[in-house]
Amino acid sequence: MRTLHSGDPARVGADKTRPTERAATRFAGSRAKKFLSYYKPYRGLLLADLLCAVIISAAALLLPVCTNFITKNLLAKEVAHGALDKIYALGAAMLALVALQALCTLFVDYQGHVMGAKMERDMRLELFEHYQKLSFSFYDRQRTGQLMARITNDLPSLAELYHHGPEDLAIAALELIGVLVILAHIDQGKLWQTKPGMPSRQQVERIAGSRFVRHRGAGARRRVGRLRVALSPCRAVYG
Repeated sequence: MRTLHSGDPARVGADKTRPTERAATRFAGSRAKKFLSYYKPYRGLLLADLLCAVIISAAALLLPVCTNFITKNLLAKEVAHGALDKIYALGAAMLALVALQALCTLFVDYQGHVMGAKMERDMRLELFEHYQKLSFSFYDRQRTGQLMARITNDLPSLAELYHHGPEDLAIAALELIGVLVILAHIDQGKLWQTKPGMPSRQQVERIAGSRFVRHRGAGARRRVGRLRVALSPCRAVYG
């Protein structure tokens, strides 16, 4: 069995790799911490937004369940005494669910965008203050359009991510879990038939981190930067 000594090339290579991995882990952790720090002033609004997203998902799952119960248990059989009252009661409950879902959707669409706009404002102020601290030589080396694109083009995309990211993840996860639970309750055989068609984690990561997606995003940012350089003599007012 081979032993690794202090001068062994394999040992030296491993020693060089570990600090790099630790630095990358610390860097990713600091970026994640910085990313999540913008939620801190709006934690109450974020929790309310996520609660409304949960209600929207629950309503979307309960409405078909109520319809299935009415058609299979109340309409498919002979009309028994009191069945019509049950149908009216379930219909009223479904109308209440639809109204609650509409109110929660309105809250998510309005207050969620308000939260995203406020976070965009905070990021723009922080980035502008950082620009003011940079040296004149930095501005000599950089394109004006590229710097303006960071403030006026990239920040709205980040604000959309801050707003839609948590609620979309919550709605998608809850609806997927709920659908699988309901399907397992109805027919477990069909549940196992849906598993091969679901994408794996490796496939999602490969698509999300593909070079094509990254290059398309970088190319769009460069084009926007060049366009802003060409339009730099014009005065633009952003609301």
